[in-house]
Formats: sequence, structure tokens, C-alpha cells
Amino acid sequence: MRKITIEMEVPAADFVSSLLGSSFSTWTWWCEVTYDEGYNWKTYPEDFDLPYLTLGIEDPNGEEDEEGNIPTVTKKVSVNDLVKAYAATAQSYRMNWEDHDAASGDAVMQYAVLGEVAYA
Repeated sequence: MRKITIEMEVPAADFVSSLLGSSFSTWTWWCEVTYDEGYNWKTYPEDFDLPYLTLGIEDPNGEEDEEGNIPTVTKKVSVNDLVKAYAATAQSYRMNWEDHDAASGDAVMQYAVLGEVAYA
């Protein structure tokens, strides 16, 4: 199959705040959302390669322990990690920036941590 690559420009502040603004408060599989000191969903490092956000999500392959706890997968991510995850999920899920919402943000965040979208 032949493919076409289309570049788009989005203001970094809009991109980050749209992804992080509501995704984690909606779904129970998110166990940790911790920003480094000085950062939040509207404030991010100038260096887009600098990890600044720690995300923890239930391991989709994990089994409950005796107390009913599911193990988590935790990863520290950067703005560029989010950009790469967006690019990967946009191809798979036919997302576009104009229709971005909490569900598509959640898919991007899952991909950033797990390398796949495990929860739908």
C-alpha cells in the first residue's frame, strides 16, 4: 500500500494542553500522573526532549495479585514522546487535530507509555 505523509503545525501549548487536559481524569486505568516540579498540563520544558511527566497505567497483560491490585507500567515522557505517540495513533485510528478530544488524547497517552492502545 502506498502512503502519503502530511505534515501539520500546531502550537505546542495547544498540543500539550489538549492531550493532557482531560485524558487522565476520565478513565480508571491511569494510576499515576506526576509532573516534575514547575510543570503541569499547560507548562512544559522548552527542550521538547526533556522528560517531565511520569505516567502510570494498569498493565494490560498484568494479573491481579491476591489483594486485587493490577500491576502498572510507568514511564517518564517528554513533549517529543507525545508527538511521536500522536503520529503513531493518528495513522492507526484515523484521528485528526480538529476532532481531538479526551478519548483520542487517552489513546495517544496509552501509546506513549505502552507502545499500543490497549484500552478502548
